[in-house]
Amino acid sequence: MRIERNIMKFTMYSVFTKALFMDAIITLYLFAHGLNVTQIMFLETFSALTITFFEVPGGAVADKFGRKYSLFFGAFLQAIAVIFLIIGQNYLFFVAGIVIFSIGATFISGADNAYLYDFLNENNMRDKFQQIDGSIRSWILYSMAIIYLTAGFIYTKSIYYPLYLTFIFLIFASLLALSLTNINIDTKKPEGKLSYSQIIKESGKFIFKNTDILFLFLFSSVVLSFIYLARGIEQTYLYFNKVPPQYFGVLVCIFNLITGFFSRKSRRVTDLFKNEGQLYISIALFLFLILMSQIKSLYFGLPLLLAFHAIRGISSPYIFRRLNEYIISEIRATILSFHNLLMGLFIAAFAPLLGFLTDRWGIYFTYLVMSLSFLCLIAVISLLKAKKLKETDIKI
Repeated sequence: MRIERNIMKFTMYSVFTKALFMDAIITLYLFAHGLNVTQIMFLETFSALTITFFEVPGGAVADKFGRKYSLFFGAFLQAIAVIFLIIGQNYLFFVAGIVIFSIGATFISGADNAYLYDFLNENNMRDKFQQIDGSIRSWILYSMAIIYLTAGFIYTKSIYYPLYLTFIFLIFASLLALSLTNINIDTKKPEGKLSYSQIIKESGKFIFKNTDILFLFLFSSVVLSFIYLARGIEQTYLYFNKVPPQYFGVLVCIFNLITGFFSRKSRRVTDLFKNEGQLYISIALFLFLILMSQIKSLYFGLPLLLAFHAIRGISSPYIFRRLNEYIISEIRATILSFHNLLMGLFIAAFAPLLGFLTDRWGIYFTYLVMSLSFLCLIAVISLLKAKKLKETDIKI
């Protein structure tokens, strides 16, 4: 009973920090305060740079001082950030709000996944991680679907109401974090816990000395980054195909429901692949991207987008289960933060290029470039891994 109650609390925390009313209308909110597109894009830049700078230190804090306190601090910081966005009367307020919100995100990122895995491991339930993680992600996505449907209507009553609700969600999440069960982080060093700097150093060494984790890192970063980018240009695709704006929320709701359903079924689906999960996910994502670049009809494009969200739902729980299987407990949050940092750098570098390609040559050309880039990156990673394994065999 205690285990189920704590998992329920963690699920609620995840929902209240990730399914936010603010996310659905933030661009409209910023427009309403007089910001132009360039200013909004600079806010995205400030966010990406902040996350890049604080991602690994945030994970190290979680490993040093405890995951539940990192989760509390992250949600509390984000609640403070929302206050800046509510009272903002000039651009500097919005910059401060976005930066503080992004710092909060880095204290949650890595720590949440590490907390869940270690809690289950401590209670001899490690083999259920993918199933439970997938279930939690599905609840997040179901909640997002409902919120995206309702946020627009709430926004029409007052542009501040979605932010008020977001603030309440985050305060509640921070209190939930403090109520989570404490976990004991395994320490492999005889002298006890590592220092803050040692955690970061040991995490870097662990990644680069372990061939399996290094190449799983590279593979998962590429796959999840392309999933993030494909989701990012999804609304642009719908806009270019003249989908009426009132149907955007409905389609996003359906997409999230599909992702949530397959997130819950992730373990069952990937068990069918046995040890070839990475291969099948790569093939499915490549086929989606290349088909989207060639099929110009919306009637065929929408089923492809539904298939994409099924891939999205399956991939994350599978990938994070595989990552956690290789990582030792005492540096888990830091290593997962390294992973998120790598993803952030990749997205920050690639996203502006996709925007330029879309403006210059259209959405279908962008999908084509994405498909070929994805294929090349996965091929390079596979070849490098094969070469590394061959060198290891020769040394043995």
